[in-house]
Amino acid sequence: MTNWVLNFETQVHNRGHAVAIVHDGRSKTYDELNRDAGAFGNWVNRRGFEKVALFLPSMYEFLVAQLGALKAGVPVVPVNYMFGQETIGYVLTDAEADVVLTQATDAALVAEVVDDTVVETVVTIGDSPHSDQTLDAILASESPMLTAAPKRDGDLFNLNYTSGTTGDPKGVYKTHRNMSAHITNMEHVWKLGPDQTWINAGPLYHTAGLESSTLPLLQAGATVVLMQWDVARFLELTERHQASSAYIVGSMLIDLAKYDDPERFDTSSLRNVFCGGAPIGQADYDAVAEKYDVAASEFLGFTEAGISFTYPIGMLGAYEPTSHTSMKVPDSCGRPLFNQVEVRLCDPDTDEVVTVIQPDGETTPGRGELQLRGESVFEKYYRKPEQTANAFTEDGWYRTGDVVSVDEAGYVYYQDRADNMLVTGGENVYPRAIEPVVNTHPSVHESAVFGLPHERWGTQICVAVVPKKSADLTEAAIIDFCKASDALADYEVPKRVYVRETIPKTPTNSIRRRVLTEEYSTQAEQ
Repeated sequence: MTNWVLNFETQVHNRGHAVAIVHDGRSKTYDELNRDAGAFGNWVNRRGFEKVALFLPSMYEFLVAQLGALKAGVPVVPVNYMFGQETIGYVLTDAEADVVLTQATDAALVAEVVDDTVVETVVTIGDSPHSDQTLDAILASESPMLTAAPKRDGDLFNLNYTSGTTGDPKGVYKTHRNMSAHITNMEHVWKLGPDQTWINAGPLYHTAGLESSTLPLLQAGATVVLMQWDVARFLELTERHQASSAYIVGSMLIDLAKYDDPERFDTSSLRNVFCGGAPIGQADYDAVAEKYDVAASEFLGFTEAGISFTYPIGMLGAYEPTSHTSMKVPDSCGRPLFNQVEVRLCDPDTDEVVTVIQPDGETTPGRGELQLRGESVFEKYYRKPEQTANAFTEDGWYRTGDVVSVDEAGYVYYQDRADNMLVTGGENVYPRAIEPVVNTHPSVHESAVFGLPHERWGTQICVAVVPKKSADLTEAAIIDFCKASDALADYEVPKRVYVRETIPKTPTNSIRRRVLTEEYSTQAEQ
């Protein structure tokens, strides 16, 4: 039997009056969260629901429903709050969810979507004419007492949907065993405990925001402060709650690095800032570490496997007050969490093993597609046997599709997506090698590298750039800037530059390079 909720309930027994969640001016204790979750779980059981979908931003009620459904033994489908109407309908249909919880302000949208799904009931936070039931009414009418249902290792915990750059999202089937392994691992490596207060600025509908930086904290008896991102608000909450650590995403770290008045706030309690979601330049990490006197480091994770690479706090297996912060090797996302995954790098074309990252001793340096195997790796894509088969090698390794490199100490350096690789004149080019260089131009806000067909070279390297406000950018200025950089080989220097207002992205902030290729295809040079 395994059920993460039992670990949460242990903290309720030991720390019932301690604050578990802070959100929007509300502080909820472990006992209050457990009682609200119990009431929701009893309602789910009484109605006989089999999957609970959540279409919500980060908020206390998200966790009430998440924990309540799990206490009832029912899996949860967190629906990306940034998905469009058509995609929301697809997810609800594919997941076979029979109840969905949403805000009253989103009820009209959800009610329109569910007409073509198997959803029976729409529950809203607040009153709405499109609601079948309100969460307040459920919590007021149901018994708050409910002990977590026993679950087997292979039972479904959460069904998270990816948002790829092409095709429909895939439901990532994660079991109780996957989650127990990952959550316990994060508690250990980040040395989580009841004396800590974390600010979680990442969305709960993402794996990192929920499964990597909220549930481990609740298992450890800590306090989680939820927020919608605003850099000044983040610093104000850090001061008010004396936060010890924080989880943020890449764009937020850039905001912190560039914030020009950090002295307004007392952030002396903040020890660590962990960043994920997208690779960020080392200069921004250094700026945050210097401005706020914190250890700023990153991690690399996957919806399919949880956080798999990070920096531990202090020494493994010991806590030394003088060494409580994490450290960061420049440009690296850390080392593997070996008690969770095995790690190897393979040739993207042949699957030939390039190197295996060793938990002890030296690792042979190399570069290749990252492949994982272990307790936290998902079981399958829901109702997609062909895509599941393609995601795993014959000997059971998950193909992440990410190209990374590793040094002899086992530190991993993210390169790019394997399917983003461009071949020009026989040379392999990765957009992530070029974009950080372009982004250091003083007039560039962000950039995206993509390819256009070329008769001689096969592919021509191009870059779309979004200028900073009032900046005047020219194609020649960017090309000359890249030529002057020691970081780029001649064949990596973009041959064409397209200045535009925005970069096309998925709801999870991945660049849609294929859209750029299609948009500029008529301008391809022969």
